[in-house]
Amino acid sequence: MPGISFFSPTVLASFVTAFGAFGLIFTHLPATSSVWASAPLAALCGSAVAWLVFLMFQCHVQPDAKLQRIPHRVRRRQTASVITPIPAAGVGEIAYVQGGTRYTAPARGGRQAGWQR
Repeated sequence: MPGISFFSPTVLASFVTAFGAFGLIFTHLPATSSVWASAPLAALCGSAVAWLVFLMFQCHVQPDAKLQRIPHRVRRRQTASVITPIPAAGVGEIAYVQGGTRYTAPARGGRQAGWQR
């Protein structure tokens, strides 16, 4: 799945920043002033902040990735123009229009004679 990794620099930096910030907050509270109480709570809160940053980036990046993966397939009997001649047992190139957009694709020659422009 395209997108940002959980171990990307942005997510890791947000974890470290949130860990430090929550660690400072928890050490100044009387109930959690011990390092044994503040460190796990800071790690938990830092992980939650990093998870939220990860989700925000996933929601932001994922729609863009879907736009890049527009499925287009040349269907049989669809009209296309031969750009590069297709030899009888080789590969050439065709161009076709689908949904108002011009695409190019490789085309393999069949058992018949080669196809020209």
